[in-house]
Amino acid sequence: MSEPQFSIMFRAVSTGGSWVFDKIAVEMIRTSVVDGLELDIGLDGISDWTMDRTGIGRLGIQDTLSDDSLWTTQQSSTSAPAEFSVYLPTKGVSKLEFAVASPSTNFINPYLTLSHNNQDILTSSLGDFSQVTLVRLTPSQISSINNAISQSISGVNLNGLQFAELKLKIGSSSTTSSINFGGLMATYDSEINLDFIGSDGLIIGLNSVLPNSPIVNGYREVSIPVRMKSTGAIRMTVNTVTTAPSVNPIEMTVSNVTDTFTPSMNWIDIISSFDFSSVGVTNPENFVKGGSWLVDFNLIGENDVAQLRCSTVTLPVVGNGVNNCVQNGIPLIWSDLGTNGGISMTGTANTLEFHHRFKFPVEWDDEEFMLASVNLVSQNGPMLSVSKSFGLGNSQGVENDISLKSWTIIGSNGVPTDNQFPYLQSQRGEPVVIQAQLGFEGNEGTAPRTGHALVRLLVNGNEYGSTSIISEGIASIPWVTPIVGETVQLEIDIQPLRGQSVSYEVSNSLLFRYDAVNPQLLSMNIDEFDHFQSSPSTMLEFTVTDRPVLPTQAEIVLWYSWEHDFNQNGQIDLSEVVRYDLSQPADLTQLEGVYSYELDSSDAPDGGYVQGWLAVADSAGNILTDSGNISNPLFNLLISSDGSPQLGYSELSWDYGFLPWLHPGESIDLSIPVWDKNGITDITEIELDLSINQPDSSTIFWNRQSNICSTSTLYIQINSCEMVGDSGSQLFTNSGRFVIDFELKWGFDPDDSITRTPSIKLTDLNKQSTTIELADLNWRYSGEMEINRQSLSYTTSGNNDSVTGSWVKAREDITINGSLNWVKTQRSVLQDLELLFTLGLNQAPVNYLQGLFNGSIISPANPGNYPLEVSLKNPPNGATIIEPDSPLLWFIVDDEEPSIKSIDYPQAGQVIEEAEWENLELLMTLSENSFLDQNSMNLKWEVHPSGFGFASSSIANGFGQISILGAMPFGDSITGSYPINLDAVISEELRTEALELRIWVSGSDMAGNSFGSVSDEVYTPFAVWQLEQQLPEYALKQPAISYTGALEVGKSIDLSVVIQNVGKSDGDAQLRVERVESNGARTIIHSQQIKVNSGGNGVFNHRWTPDRDGSMWIEFIIIGGPTAQTDTFYVEDGDSDGFLGGLGEINPVLLIVIFLLAVSLVAVLIFGLRNPKPQQHQRLPPNKNFQTVNNQINASQNHQYVQQQAPYSPGDNPYK
Repeated sequence: MSEPQFSIMFRAVSTGGSWVFDKIAVEMIRTSVVDGLELDIGLDGISDWTMDRTGIGRLGIQDTLSDDSLWTTQQSSTSAPAEFSVYLPTKGVSKLEFAVASPSTNFINPYLTLSHNNQDILTSSLGDFSQVTLVRLTPSQISSINNAISQSISGVNLNGLQFAELKLKIGSSSTTSSINFGGLMATYDSEINLDFIGSDGLIIGLNSVLPNSPIVNGYREVSIPVRMKSTGAIRMTVNTVTTAPSVNPIEMTVSNVTDTFTPSMNWIDIISSFDFSSVGVTNPENFVKGGSWLVDFNLIGENDVAQLRCSTVTLPVVGNGVNNCVQNGIPLIWSDLGTNGGISMTGTANTLEFHHRFKFPVEWDDEEFMLASVNLVSQNGPMLSVSKSFGLGNSQGVENDISLKSWTIIGSNGVPTDNQFPYLQSQRGEPVVIQAQLGFEGNEGTAPRTGHALVRLLVNGNEYGSTSIISEGIASIPWVTPIVGETVQLEIDIQPLRGQSVSYEVSNSLLFRYDAVNPQLLSMNIDEFDHFQSSPSTMLEFTVTDRPVLPTQAEIVLWYSWEHDFNQNGQIDLSEVVRYDLSQPADLTQLEGVYSYELDSSDAPDGGYVQGWLAVADSAGNILTDSGNISNPLFNLLISSDGSPQLGYSELSWDYGFLPWLHPGESIDLSIPVWDKNGITDITEIELDLSINQPDSSTIFWNRQSNICSTSTLYIQINSCEMVGDSGSQLFTNSGRFVIDFELKWGFDPDDSITRTPSIKLTDLNKQSTTIELADLNWRYSGEMEINRQSLSYTTSGNNDSVTGSWVKAREDITINGSLNWVKTQRSVLQDLELLFTLGLNQAPVNYLQGLFNGSIISPANPGNYPLEVSLKNPPNGATIIEPDSPLLWFIVDDEEPSIKSIDYPQAGQVIEEAEWENLELLMTLSENSFLDQNSMNLKWEVHPSGFGFASSSIANGFGQISILGAMPFGDSITGSYPINLDAVISEELRTEALELRIWVSGSDMAGNSFGSVSDEVYTPFAVWQLEQQLPEYALKQPAISYTGALEVGKSIDLSVVIQNVGKSDGDAQLRVERVESNGARTIIHSQQIKVNSGGNGVFNHRWTPDRDGSMWIEFIIIGGPTAQTDTFYVEDGDSDGFLGGLGEINPVLLIVIFLLAVSLVAVLIFGLRNPKPQQHQRLPPNKNFQTVNNQINASQNHQYVQQQAPYSPGDNPYK
């Protein structure tokens, strides 16, 4: 037999007679059916054609279901039969049988229905069964199946070997049961014809190996290897081969894919190049466009393909424009999240390059291998392709199943946890972030896209949060650590959203505890500044302690000066450092462990150096403290040979010059130059002895590793000390300075006759040392002080102008301040001390702080002269204040106050005339037995309106110093004077007012004893004087009457008088005119207010008509001023019959009365006709409310008649 057979047909032919068939014996020779048949061009492990597909079975026999299983179970009910699916070749099968079973119950009245493309082919009843029962279809049934599937579109096409899906339904109208189905065997003719085109993997594989295949007799010889899963044999014949001329493929480069295609965020870039020189084309881009060539892009897997054919004329195409190309299989992604891929073509003189940029689809399920190829298609057909195979070795060609690579918890310090030991930091209630690192199964290193998976966080079994946002493979979920509890169970659950599968490469559920202890660095086998010779292996060891477990995250960060200083700035930059994992202890549960790194410095030049630090954290994310950083590395390692330290070459001197005096309490800076071949950082210890020639100990010790300075004596205080490299030098500079700032304390050997010589001892890291005597730094010591007279000052209540002393009051506080100097150098004393002031029998302690003393002492109670002494109170050892040649200050105690004995001018009650105002000088007599302070003798004066009290406002004031006449400011009779110019400060308008001058006198003697009035107390002026007031003064001249004809009743009379103002002020005179009769009766004729300027006069005219007869005269009266009267005149009654006629009509009794009255009238006339009195002048107060009258009375003031006034007194007209 040329092929395996699966059935035996026996036929017996009888030629006659009867016979009995006894037995037949057939020997079946066991052989292997071809299984997993594959064609692998180039033996690269990737099939170019294969039958190893799901549900295909073996060559010539179908023995698996469509899901590649041998047995399966389905539920059958009375309404829905169990359904099973198989693939059968469309060219037909020769035999078909299978086995069924119903283990749970006897399946009664079963039936079998076969269908294809949802169309039933046949239905047949089966016998009842429960155990495994073989069902074999009859030839007619097989023929029906073959007829049905031969006309269908194949479900699986293996380049000519086509399969269609057949559904087998087993059910019962009366029984419900689970049906076991298996033992399938469908045999078919194993002789098959395969057809391949240019886009098929086999042709692509052949074209890819053709350029490198050997040439035999003018043909390329290509092997077609055959692979099977087991032993077997096939016979293969190549029927036809179609060839065409081709350009030469050069190479294919693929970016963002290493071994496996994944549906990640990465854009995949495939660049394919072809050489056109073999066809003589120099402009390939125009050539292919002119010929309307096509370009094929193929991704071929075992189960799925993605094929794309585009015209070169349309290139480039961007984004979704690729959809205009001819596509087959699973579509690729050409546009995503606003970013586009595409296809482009670029050419050079002989080369044409195609660039395909896309993202891989998530719908493409896992493939064991993947072939990517690109080829050109001319008018003659496809050409040689450039290709690349993926899925080599253990890698998949396509992987879309999501995998949890790792997950961690990020605390506030940004350090993740290590789930190898699940611990959390001890801060309860702290916001943290759970980060899940997602990828795909395998080691491709890519991550799924956002929206392809949902990541859920479960806390103690309850969902806390979820996210489908994936950024660079990280899904982040915020979480707050529990406040209570000692443990917490966390779980990461991933749910695929695009039909993928999920795997967990790490445990996705962990029980976390809390870790409150930070790792600590106990020691390291190198110094902070160390050196060694170059070596390929220098072990750096770091001893670390932690609880409950040692750190699991441990890196060393290094920077090599000869290799990593890319910008040549001699400093570490963050972008220049490199990180390496530290070797961890084998047992992390120990209390402490050694972490190590093997440093290779074999390439380092002499003088090169390494700087570095540690990045160590425990599994909870607690960071190792004091592990260094970029600005303060943990260690600095110089690559150099060893050498002993030396004194530097710079000048060596004190800041105070050669052979200086040093004093206690002074800040003393000393800079000593040093040198070391391995850098000054190699100097680890310095001993500076300040006086090697003296038996007392005065040594200063410095240690670089501890950075501590100490002394051998209590009498030296170290303020600071450090090793400083020369300016502009590098890290391991050879030269530098040891700079120390120290103070000598009281108690240091006070002998100032000794010249002290220092020495220094330098010791490096390897204990090499050098001792040098420093004669250039010889020095001396002194503790003698003195009072700095230039800084000495004092304050008393008296005069403080003198620098040698002052008068003071008895028992007065005297404030004294100043400073101390060192006697030897005159530098200020800055040491804090306690001083003692002595003045007479009085003493006062004073603190000397920050270079100054400021204290007070009470002056003695008894008068006298007292010197001030300043001394040390509780003086420290060796401290003295040198006594001055003369007393620092003298103080004269004065316990008597000076006094004002009298004001000599103006005298009390004196009115100060206006003539004196311009040069008014106040004179007074003072008394002081000691010494007046002339600068304190002041007088204050004010001019106020008189009569308004002391609270009135001043209209002029002044203040000044009282002059001592004769320059004798002491004695019982000291004359003082003070000039005032009132004429310049009092305006003319105010001089008509009543004014007064007030003065206040104050002053003191040199001791501060004061006298006089309180200068700011308005109610207590020392003295008050009235000032002369300017008033008007009136005089009446030329009083007269004038008339014509007889002076009779009813005839008008003109009255006149001249008013003169002889005063210093303008005024308003109130003039009243009265008629005075011989019997004394007065009648007011007229009243008027008249304005008369100073030095001027006015004429008053008035026309009056007498209304009575008799003897009378006219009086002109200025109210409050002078009066004037006219001569006596007689007014006749013009209507009378004579004297006798009148008497006849009068009663005799009345005549007697008239006689008596006449006698009296005569007496009055005799008195009235005497000579007039001289005019009297009297000042009147000014009145500002009357008209102004100069030389002539205004016409409005002349009246022909004056209304007589009613009498107001017994002297008025009794007849009115």
